[in-house]
Amino acid sequence: LRDDPRVRLEYPLLYFFDNKFFLPLHLYGVELGGEKGIKSIEMIHLHYPIPGTENESAESVGDALEMALREYLASNDNRLIKTSMFSLSMLKNEMNKNARYTFPFISLTILLLVSFTVFSCMTGDWITSKPLEALMGVLSSSFAIISGAGLMFLLGVPFVSQVNIFMTGDWITSKPLEALMGVLSSSFAIISGAGLMFLLGVPFVSQVTVMPFLALAIGVDDTYVMLGAWQDTKRSLPPSKRMGLTLEEAGSAITVTSITSMLSFGIGAFSTTPAISIFCRFIAVAIMFDWFYQVNPYILLQKPLHFFGLD
Repeated sequence: LRDDPRVRLEYPLLYFFDNKFFLPLHLYGVELGGEKGIKSIEMIHLHYPIPGTENESAESVGDALEMALREYLASNDNRLIKTSMFSLSMLKNEMNKNARYTFPFISLTILLLVSFTVFSCMTGDWITSKPLEALMGVLSSSFAIISGAGLMFLLGVPFVSQVNIFMTGDWITSKPLEALMGVLSSSFAIISGAGLMFLLGVPFVSQVTVMPFLALAIGVDDTYVMLGAWQDTKRSLPPSKRMGLTLEEAGSAITVTSITSMLSFGIGAFSTTPAISIFCRFIAVAIMFDWFYQVNPYILLQKPLHFFGLD
């Protein structure tokens, strides 16, 4: 075949008889040069579409091929060539393994959540302490989430996110600009987080496409918290005092939730499954940027709004 004129390599195309193959889909880190046009290749991506047979499904055939490849690669270790495999069945198996691993910790997680909620509502006075109310709040919130979401999904109602609750009958108390700033801040966090990951050389996987939706949901939730705390302050106070009270009330809440979210996804970044690990790294960094962008723009925005009497 090397001497056949119908088989020739002209990167980025490979001519194989009457067929043309676009090589950048399979070759990565290509350095051009040499007699054949390619001097070196860092990685080769081989894709195997597995068809089914009359007696076996495509999934069972793929599982058998995967097992055979695993055994072959394990018995033929080459120090010069590093190999790795990925398939939907591998992803499913790894997710099932992670679920079995984390399931015993669910009871501990619930215990820690309840303990934190109860103790945070405790004071030095048993009259003002509200441990039972805090426990009831956790239980009622859990039941409400499960019942409400289950009923809506059962009825086929789609999920949408609205920011128009920041509009009231008064343009002074309405916060459309701040609501828009919250959405833009989340968008900037998504762009910054993804940009930093790409700058650090973290590869893109299809699971990362979910990251913008999670980051946007977290950012909009932080916006609700910030503006809700701002509305609770007295309008007679100067903007600096109102912002201080807002950050005292909402800033700590946003910080705690952001830290817990980053820690949760940070733990997932150590997963043995590359796709899950990369996804967790992307979302953890996006949450970090989201916290920064959610706090600082509001501080800068309130001064001009106060000047125009829109605070």
